[in-house]
Amino acid sequence: MNNKVLAIDPGRTSGIIIAPTPLQFYYMQVDTFYAMNIIEREAPCRIVMEKFVLQRRPHVDIFPVELIGCIHRYVISNPTELTEQMPANIVGIQPELIKRMGLWIPSQPHAMDALRHLIYYYLSLHAPLGSQLIIRDVIAGKQHAEIKRWE
Repeated sequence: MNNKVLAIDPGRTSGIIIAPTPLQFYYMQVDTFYAMNIIEREAPCRIVMEKFVLQRRPHVDIFPVELIGCIHRYVISNPTELTEQMPANIVGIQPELIKRMGLWIPSQPHAMDALRHLIYYYLSLHAPLGSQLIIRDVIAGKQHAEIKRWE
């Protein structure tokens, strides 16, 4: 059974985390147009994505909306569940927490935002109970997770 979760921070440069298990993470930052190729190739059972919120300020980049639309279409056509999260959801998942978990990659800010969304998802009531318990153990230092560059 495929339990792979893919988290994405959509943007002109999209951060992606692929998690075959809650202890194994693969990261990347890719051009938005390549992001759909990754999603189709990996065929996750769930996609965790930051929801686009149009903000009232000058020079708002609505480019991510195109990718978000493609992801919605993918979810309709494939056996994949979608969890959309507000940008504010990850405020409590600070870099210090990810560093303590041993998963911080400083040169990958977009991938780290995707990881923050994934951690938030794993801690939420939407995630399977087993995943919630595993990620809580990683945060507490009782289990070790690893992160590698996706190849």
